[in-house]
Amino acid sequence: MRPGEYYNGRVIALQDDLKLLTKKRTMLAWLRFAVVAGIIACCYFLLPLGLLYCIIPGILLLFLFTRLIFADLNNKSLIEHTKKLLTVNENELKALSHNYYHFAEGREYIPKEHFYANDLDIFGHASLYQYINRTGSEMGSGSLAAWLSIPAETETILKRQEAIKELVKQSAWRQELQAYGMAKRIKLETTTRLQNWFADDNRFINNKFWLSIRYLIPAVIITVLVLNIADVLNNYARNYCLLASALLALYISKKVTPLHQQVSKMTEELEVLSDSIRLIEQTAFGSALLQDLQHQYKKQQGKASAQLYQLKKILERLDLRFNFVVFIPLDILLQWDLQQVMALEKWKQQNQKHVMQWFTALGEMEAINSLATLSFNHPEWCFPVLKEDHFF
Repeated sequence: MRPGEYYNGRVIALQDDLKLLTKKRTMLAWLRFAVVAGIIACCYFLLPLGLLYCIIPGILLLFLFTRLIFADLNNKSLIEHTKKLLTVNENELKALSHNYYHFAEGREYIPKEHFYANDLDIFGHASLYQYINRTGSEMGSGSLAAWLSIPAETETILKRQEAIKELVKQSAWRQELQAYGMAKRIKLETTTRLQNWFADDNRFINNKFWLSIRYLIPAVIITVLVLNIADVLNNYARNYCLLASALLALYISKKVTPLHQQVSKMTEELEVLSDSIRLIEQTAFGSALLQDLQHQYKKQQGKASAQLYQLKKILERLDLRFNFVVFIPLDILLQWDLQQVMALEKWKQQNQKHVMQWFTALGEMEAINSLATLSFNHPEWCFPVLKEDHFF
């Protein structure tokens, strides 16, 4: 199948998928409305018969409502991903018509002095880089730029050729990787934030005092509340205990704030990185280079995508400190900041040796992906055969 035929077919199929997902979104909205109406009707008709008659159906309906919310969120993610896949194919159709100026130009990689980059228009408007580039992260853009400007050894070139030839046959996979990268551009600033965090000493997890406080204070506060509800402990004692816990939480919060500022605002990028890595982890590769890159995500215990998802969830829980209505009760009752910073430092101990490799490997995978798309778009182009002898 010719590239144009493939992309046109994908556009039609994705448009049909998008219509079905949009209809499903409408259906889920009506179902949620019906469940809410059912809960109201349940209270109106069954409550007079007794509380028990109302509670059981109400709980079931609430459970159904929760499931519908999660189904709607999943459907919303599928809609956004399908739209990005549609954009990928529309962009490739434009590129086949020599309209590739919507891709990044790579001006930041233009060297002041280079023995061929400026003469051959490797970077900049209407450049080779712009024609090839399909990367989604700054690491991918940097890898592609380095490959175009730094001559490689023969063995490296042959490995890259083998990897490109393999990905040429996996058009759907290539587009999935592109679509994930379009969700949120992963920046080098993120790696810098992580490196600065890794360089700092752990302040909590190696401290026996904080380790004991982590479990002791929540246990005491919950016990006090239970005893107060049971009228064993008076309100004055309860209030003093809550005040003491609040003051401790405030003290810990001041210590946690610099760390939170250091690692915050990475959640969306980590989600993109996790999705991209999961796609790489789940694929069986045959070429040596692709296998080597995939191996970067399997060196430590547990998959890298799962570890990144875990970090994302920790950061999301830590970000609850922006929601005072939720955060203040959690912090007083459970020492929320302390729990999350402990989880963060534990994650750092387990993964800091490997994280930078994950970013680098993704960058190289995106560079291979770009060159594979170029090869797919031009099936008549050949791969150069390297010779050791000088040519005449």
